[in-house]
Amino acid sequence: PHDFISNNLLSLFTALTSDEQDSVRLLVVEDCVVLGKLLSQEECVAKIVPIVLKFAADKSWRVRYAVALQLYEMCEVVGAQVAAKGLF
Repeated sequence: PHDFISNNLLSLFTALTSDEQDSVRLLVVEDCVVLGKLLSQEECVAKIVPIVLKFAADKSWRVRYAVALQLYEMCEVVGAQVAAKGLF
């Protein structure tokens, strides 16, 4: 299961992060925390946190708002030290 997530699912997930439709990116934001919980903390920091930071600067206010709603849970997933350095 972990290999499938790392090899297949993550590449598909990453492709969706660049979709032109903000409605697609909005759905991807909501899944960042879920996917982050399935990965190790190191993998989450390396692969999911950059996506969250990208979405935090998205041109769509709806995507940025979704990031704000997910921020607390993402901080719990990556831990306090990483959250203080990488997410703020």
